[in-house]
Amino acid sequence: MKIHRAFMAAALLAAAAVPAAAQVASPKFSLEPAAYYATVSGDDFEGIDAGIGFDVQGRVKLTALSLGLGYQRSSHGIEGIEEDAVVSGIFVEPRYEIPSAAAFKPYLTARLGRITQSVEGNGSELKASGFAFGAGAGVTLPLAGSVRLNTSASWNSMSFGEMELDGDQIPDSKTSGSSLALRVGMSFSFGR
Repeated sequence: MKIHRAFMAAALLAAAAVPAAAQVASPKFSLEPAAYYATVSGDDFEGIDAGIGFDVQGRVKLTALSLGLGYQRSSHGIEGIEEDAVVSGIFVEPRYEIPSAAAFKPYLTARLGRITQSVEGNGSELKASGFAFGAGAGVTLPLAGSVRLNTSASWNSMSFGEMELDGDQIPDSKTSGSSLALRVGMSFSFGR
């Protein structure tokens, strides 16, 4: 229940910013590449290590509200085997920047993604697709001109459908769990 409350709170904050955002004529665009660290938790993911990877997103900002579309990918070691599990997918990320007179800009964020987990080895591929959603908070700090350092932390819920081995479905193989994600990256802004 706490997950859904946090997600709903972020969505409500983003929705509250829409009327103010609609009054702005000139959007601001940004590109945000980031290094990505993600844990994987839950009974279905025992033996899978935290992983590192990246995400990259393009954003459109209208006053305090912005919307991002991006891609994420992380690799996770698996106990007892050499191959890594790869979690990747596309996501949308609404964000609400908390008004601040300071140079740093705190924000609240939510993320909804279509993700895939896969393991390849010995000429075979095991994979499953599913969804992830979550919420978090972050802050940007000015570096030079329109470039900012961007850091955030978020908690995400993940659920995957039946796994497939080389295209053949494995019965009763649905999985679900959670992830804590930490991001450190840059934000390059364009426009007014």
